Amino acid sequence: MNKMVNWKNVPFIRIILPMIAGILIAIYQDLNSHNWLYALGISFAVLVVIFIGVKKRPTLNKELLFGGWFYWLIFLVGVNLIVFKTAKNDSIHYQKIATNNEFLIEIVEIPKEKPNSIQVIANIFTCIDSNANAMKSSGNVILYFEKDSASLRLLQGDKLYIQSDLNNIAPPVNPGQFNYKQYLEFNQIYQQGFVSSMNYKVLEHGGFSVISFAAGIRDHLLQILKENGLKDNEMAVASALILGYKDDLGEELKHSYSSAGATHVLAVSGLHVGIIFLVLNFLFNLLDKNDRFKITKTILLLLCLWFYATLTGLSPSVVRAATMFSFVAFGNLLPEKQYLQYISIICFGFIDFTTPI
Repeated sequence: MNKMVNWKNVPFIRIILPMIAGILIAIYQDLNSHNWLYALGISFAVLVVIFIGVKKRPTLNKELLFGGWFYWLIFLVGVNLIVFKTAKNDSIHYQKIATNNEFLIEIVEIPKEKPNSIQVIANIFTCIDSNANAMKSSGNVILYFEKDSASLRLLQGDKLYIQSDLNNIAPPVNPGQFNYKQYLEFNQIYQQGFVSSMNYKVLEHGGFSVISFAAGIRDHLLQILKENGLKDNEMAVASALILGYKDDLGEELKHSYSSAGATHVLAVSGLHVGIIFLVLNFLFNLLDKNDRFKITKTILLLLCLWFYATLTGLSPSVVRAATMFSFVAFGNLLPEKQYLQYISIICFGFIDFTTPI
């Protein structure tokens, strides 16, 4: 027989629900006024007054007064999280201060090669007005550079001067169509623009970046695959499976895998990391014969594991798997009984965290 939930025993759920409500309402109602911060401050002051009043007058219904107002306060916390974390609400967001089509940008992600352009996600850190005055700004945009030898050399971290008319992302035109506009807004990107070869200048090349270095190695490995006869769909699937590179996957190919229910095959996942960990662990087994080399083996394992994770783009599933196997690698340094104790502590800690008290 099912028992009714005693909400007093699940305080975390009781607190998180009003916060989720505040977050969702702020997102879908596009709340952007900083007055919500004043409302939060006033509500907190009222909560303190209610707390003092309940203490002085025990006859008052403290669950209704204090509890109800506390949930309202948590709701406002959720609203303010979105208001202050939404990039376009920033007072220096480029959309609020730009009066011209000239900007200084920094490339914040690895550029992607498209059939006719180079796609770049960039941060606009300076807007330039018609009088050549520079104004500090913020906000990310998608830019498509005209494809040529110069744009192919653009790297993450490069700073550029550009001229580009930025346009809002178009909403979906068909019912049920993927809402690319909303997807980008959730990633704090609201506009896109095209940059011709004559309308930009590289001001400063970015310094050394592990991600850019790994991307260079990935591109070299992709070239090796091409030189060995892979092309078209075979090349696209192989690069996605092995290196997590999805830019060559066409819409038709994605749709085919989606219809077959095998889209997950096209993504590097924790399974790939597990296989690589097992192979590396087997190859480094010779170092286990001497206790002095166990630390060396662990360091080599971790370096290889995280290099592969970086090589494939540090997707959430790969990072989770790499973190898990890093704990396993460290655990192998401990005596067997102690290792089991540590694993038990981690497992029970997770169960304790996710189980209501």
